[in-house]
Amino acid sequence: MSSELKLTGASGGNIILQGNDTITTDQVFTFPDAAGTFDSLERAGNVLQVVTASTSVEVTNTTATMTDTGLSVSITPSSATNKILVFVSQPYRTKRDQSSAYGSIILLRDSTQLTGNPKNTGGGFLLGYASTGITTADIRGVYSATYLDSPTTTSQVTYKTQMAVNSATDSSVIETQENGTIDGATSYITVMEVAG
Repeated sequence: MSSELKLTGASGGNIILQGNDTITTDQVFTFPDAAGTFDSLERAGNVLQVVTASTSVEVTNTTATMTDTGLSVSITPSSATNKILVFVSQPYRTKRDQSSAYGSIILLRDSTQLTGNPKNTGGGFLLGYASTGITTADIRGVYSATYLDSPTTTSQVTYKTQMAVNSATDSSVIETQENGTIDGATSYITVMEVAG
C-alpha cells in the first residue's frame, strides 16, 4: 500500500507527495536552504535524456555512393513534440591521385538526410582540398556537426553519418576513423532529447 502526504491549498487544490509501493529503502530528498520554486521536468528546453555512441573502426569508401561510416546512435523520444539535439565529431581523410580531392559526410535520421550535400542531389561537397603543381591531394580533418531535429515521433530513431567521394576516379578515397584503434581516431555522436 502506497503512502502519501497531501498539502491542501487555500483555493482547494492539493499537492500530493506519493510513495511508490516498490520502495524498500529510505529515499532522501534534500531541499536547498533558500526560497524558490520546483521546476517541471517537461518544461520547454529541459534535457530529458542523453545517449552517446562512438567507434574507432576504420571505414573506407572509394565510390560516389553514400555509404555508412560506422557511426550511429539510437534514441526513443518520450513525446512527439520534443526535439533531438545532435552533436557529431568524426575524424576523416580524403585522398586522390590528382591535384584535388573532395568528399562529403552527411547526417541522417533513419533514411532522412538532415545535413550536407551528397553528389546525387547536385549539391557541393563539404570536404576537400585543391592545389596546383601536385600529383596527389591528401587531407585529414574532423567533421563536426550540430543539428536540432524535430522527429515528431515516440518511436525509436537512429542518427548516423554517411560518406562518399566526389569522383570515383584516380584512386579517390574517403575514410573515417583512419587507423582508429592505433592512432586514437575515434568518432563520437551524442543525442539529447529536449522538451518542446
